[in-house]
Amino acid sequence: MSELCSIAVGCIRENPVAMRSVDRDSEAYQGLCASIRERGILTPISVRQREGYYEIIDGLHRYQAAKDCGISWIPCDIVKVNDDQILELQIMQSVHKIETRPYEYTQQLKRILARNPLLTITDLAKRLGKSTTWLNNRLMLTKIKSLRIRDLINVGKIPLSNAYALAKLPANEQINWIDQAQAQRPEEFIPGINARLQQVRHTNRIEKRFYKGRMDAKQGLSPRDTNQAYIEGYTKGINRQLTSYELLHGRKPVSNPCHEITLSKPEPTIRKGWDLVH
Repeated sequence: MSELCSIAVGCIRENPVAMRSVDRDSEAYQGLCASIRERGILTPISVRQREGYYEIIDGLHRYQAAKDCGISWIPCDIVKVNDDQILELQIMQSVHKIETRPYEYTQQLKRILARNPLLTITDLAKRLGKSTTWLNNRLMLTKIKSLRIRDLINVGKIPLSNAYALAKLPANEQINWIDQAQAQRPEEFIPGINARLQQVRHTNRIEKRFYKGRMDAKQGLSPRDTNQAYIEGYTKGINRQLTSYELLHGRKPVSNPCHEITLSKPEPTIRKGWDLVH
């Protein structure tokens, strides 16, 4: 059920999870403003009544253009719907509209998921008429932290396939791949990203083993791994404790034999603590 009427601009508010934002500098928006100045708003916007105001369901661009053109009253179609139906309407409207700013569109999809905890990625993908893989790839774009990269994605200078690959990199490395992301085709760009990801994972594994070695040494445990990175971390941890003890007491401690560093396979028994002679 719906009701057609004119509503004052000041009584209308934007929907907090609108699927698209307004780009006032775009040629399409400028054309819309020119049309509204000449002919007015020909198609009513859809709203629903809230406590003390009306909330836009569909027609954000027409509403914003009317405000920019100084129009005081807007023709509206007041629709009686609940929150679940609002979500359904927004999703269906997004299916039938041409997507022009991929990153912004992805942000709105994420907001819809955040505001509807019971809505799964699989459910949303089905409602959009897309695959779960497509939606997961889209949501990966929210890991792009650079505003410059986001803008390049929105204007189409970085292909979406390249953008998906770029989003997998650590945030501090993404900016270093901008030129390649714009210049290279996906079949050239993606293998390079995958190779870099393997390097990152390998480095992370080494750092994790190194840190584990240092922590075991700090806790007074005997070495439990023959991995080189672990041994290096363990050795550094032991040396740091020896140095700290010597600075504090003015002499070297007598360490328990379990702290001797060896590359042979350690015994399963773990002995704790330093047997220090005072």
